[in-house]
Amino acid sequence: MASNRIEEQDIPESNYTDPVEDEEEDLDSSMTLVEHLEELRWRILKSIIAIAAGSISPLSFGYQSLPF
Repeated sequence: MASNRIEEQDIPESNYTDPVEDEEEDLDSSMTLVEHLEELRWRILKSIIAIAAGSISPLSFGYQSLPF
């Protein structure tokens, strides 16, 4: 009796690797502790700037929309 299921051996193996994961692995393996801390500092600074920029607009227009 023939089966409609595809057996695992019938599927060719893929040699695809995610370039993002490869890049992260390369960065992690070659960066020193000081470099990791510097990257963390920049990411925190960018996050604070983004939060501040996102907060200014609602706060500036909030008083105009309160009477509604």
